[in-house]
Amino acid sequence: MFNWYRNNPLGAVGVLACLIFGGIELMSLLAGGVQLSDLNAPSGMLARFLASMLTPPPSLVRAGSARVELTNQLVIVAQALGALLFTLLLWLRTGIRRPGRLAYAIQAIQALLAAASLSALLYVLAAQLAATLPLQQGRRWLAAQIVLLAAVYVQMLLFHQVALGDGPVRLIMIYAGIGMLFQMLVFGMVRLALGEREARTTLARSHAALLATQAMLADTVRAGERTRIARDLHDAVGHHLSALNLHLDLALRQIAPQVPEALHTSRELARALLSEVRVVVNSERNAQHINLRAAIATMCAGIPQPAIHFDYDDTLEIASPALAHTVFSCVQEALTNVIRHASAALVTIAIRDDDEQLILTVQDDGCGPRGAAEGNGLRGMRERVAEQCGTLEFTGGAGFGFTIALPLAGSYA
Repeated sequence: MFNWYRNNPLGAVGVLACLIFGGIELMSLLAGGVQLSDLNAPSGMLARFLASMLTPPPSLVRAGSARVELTNQLVIVAQALGALLFTLLLWLRTGIRRPGRLAYAIQAIQALLAAASLSALLYVLAAQLAATLPLQQGRRWLAAQIVLLAAVYVQMLLFHQVALGDGPVRLIMIYAGIGMLFQMLVFGMVRLALGEREARTTLARSHAALLATQAMLADTVRAGERTRIARDLHDAVGHHLSALNLHLDLALRQIAPQVPEALHTSRELARALLSEVRVVVNSERNAQHINLRAAIATMCAGIPQPAIHFDYDDTLEIASPALAHTVFSCVQEALTNVIRHASAALVTIAIRDDDEQLILTVQDDGCGPRGAAEGNGLRGMRERVAEQCGTLEFTGGAGFGFTIALPLAGSYA
């Protein structure tokens, strides 16, 4: 219940900003009263219109204070309701991970709400545009927002219903320029902050991938060295011992029946030594083990976003470097795609042993492919799996996922 903000951290920050800016504006209206700029803004003009319909006009017996008081109250109520609706729309917009018509409609309503009351929430909207849209789209939306604000100020100056003196006109023009400049500054600062965070995330991801690859390489080198030693023992020492046994057998037959005891002992020792060499060779070949679990866990630990849940079957052991490399590369490619395209909050990775098959399952809760064509990364993943005589199937449901099945027995080394 109290962790609702974790599903939408950007929206939680935006809501907090709305409460701060909207609260300050509302308190200033309550403490300082409604100003001329508030009355000439679109929301103020609507409040005056409603007040004129609900109260009698000023006359010789009525000063019109009731209409003025109701107008001020309606301006304050409009400010509060507009801020609350803006905040709700911000939460909904930041929960949409891929921009579309609904997202654009929400942004347009937010801009109208903030501009109608000349609210500082326009700064929050500028930050929201920078955080939720690609750079070029964000720039276009910010330009449209500034044009809308400029139109509101022009309307105030040309069609004001409450008389404005020279002082208020100058203040309105100064506020207009400062407001437009601050929106651009906020947009630029948020873009810089996001770029810096993306750079740090990329660096952390690259560092984690480097550490994981280093661990995989170390295991592969050790496995390769064990294989080389076993092969050399079998091909060199084993070959010579086999030849020695043959010559000892031949010698025993040639000098029979007077065979020296030392010759019998030599033949038994040669046979025992050959048997020991074969045991060592088999042990070295069977003792190979690639610590795939540690390599993938290291890579996942270095990725700050999204959250990754990694589950590995404790009974699974991988001796083939090629098989381990295939699984590692597929997981790495899946995480890269999630970070670049999915806008996911959670990725689940599971590796298990199922009847002499390694089953790799990856699932995210992102926006999914939505009909996008298969890219080079997925094609490369499919080719790696085919080289190991495995299968690759994409799964449906929320987000995007796939399942890979690879044979454990007879994997290509």
